Amino acid sequence: MKKVVLFCAVILNVLCYGQSFDGNLGSKSLNWSQDQKDFNSGPRVGVNPMSMRLWDNFGGLNAPSEYGSLLELSGRGGHLISQLYFDNTWDGGRILYRSAFYLQNTWESWRYLLDSKSDVESVGNLKITGLGDSFVSNGNFGVGTNAPIEKVNIHGGKGDGSPFDAKLALTRVSSTGNVLSAKITLSDVDTNFGNLSFKVKTTASKWELGSFYTDALVIKGSNANVGIGTDNPIEKVDIHGGKGDGASYDARLALTRVSSTGNVLSAKIALSDVDTDFGNLSFKVKTTASKSELADFYTDALVIKGSNANVGIGTTNPDSKLTVAGNIHAQEVKVTVRAGMFPDYVFANDYKLKSLQEVENYIKQNNHLPEISSAQEIEKNGLMLAEMNMNLLKKIEEMTLYIIEQNKQIIDLNKRLEKVESK
Repeated sequence: MKKVVLFCAVILNVLCYGQSFDGNLGSKSLNWSQDQKDFNSGPRVGVNPMSMRLWDNFGGLNAPSEYGSLLELSGRGGHLISQLYFDNTWDGGRILYRSAFYLQNTWESWRYLLDSKSDVESVGNLKITGLGDSFVSNGNFGVGTNAPIEKVNIHGGKGDGSPFDAKLALTRVSSTGNVLSAKITLSDVDTNFGNLSFKVKTTASKWELGSFYTDALVIKGSNANVGIGTDNPIEKVDIHGGKGDGASYDARLALTRVSSTGNVLSAKIALSDVDTDFGNLSFKVKTTASKSELADFYTDALVIKGSNANVGIGTTNPDSKLTVAGNIHAQEVKVTVRAGMFPDYVFANDYKLKSLQEVENYIKQNNHLPEISSAQEIEKNGLMLAEMNMNLLKKIEEMTLYIIEQNKQIIDLNKRLEKVESK
């Protein structure tokens, strides 16, 4: 008799649980008992395979909140089981999710799926899709920080070194498949100050490596100096051509505009290594009318030689403090000399003035005045303006002395002549 009763009970249980639900509840609803969920229990405890169950939470230990409801969905035996937790407070509601997959005996961490008033949090990727505009209507937007200090705040993290750099990337893909990229990076080169770098990808590649990028412009954090081609600018603006010899490493600054005819007007300041170990500073102007850009179109208007700071106009190799290869047009030229060089000493009583006979003999022998350079010497060595003017003034003063002496002799001769004529 006991065996018959047991058999009937098994058959009844199979019939009850073997029936499939057609989804039609009519005017009824699914009801569960008000059971408290044990949040310390592992997956698949208190729920059968291929079923779902609603649990209550009222102060449950280790629950996501003090009050809420838990919907638990179980798949086939030992497979995926999922939980949706509905939390509600006076400040708003939220939905959390966690699961355990095939043969997992511990729960994964809770994930926020939806929050009606507070933050939306996820350990995965946050994607915004669609054709419409996406925007933050109010407040600041933070990436890597929950306390953004401006409308957009990218926070690299707390620590030293490149893993904590804050970066913003602009990318696109070319028709050849290479990834074109530019970045704005805040790094800690000065440790306690942030260097702001504007980088561009200068290696054509489909891949991403730090060595593919070149710093185009850097603002140094410790002093706000701006560097172009260098991450260690030494002045407010520092243009660095690079390390090496030749024109490709020159540091240049260009000023350009376009004329009404379409020609590009241009002037440049360039630091070149003509002296290898010294930098020649050149001021160049474009002297060929053209829409194109060629180095041959430029003429050096002024050059400061690096090895001696000599200034050259019309020449790249000035041999004096100012060397002009061409004409000079000026209203006034002032030349200063030491007092001892000025030839007023000619009028001193102890000055030994050559006799006219001595001067005549010198001219016959040398074909130029004493202390005046010959034509051959001037052609070879040039004319020293100050020296020549002093020598010419000296000759004028000597000539004045000769005239005075000649005048005395004329007066004396006139007196003698008057005496002869009076007899």
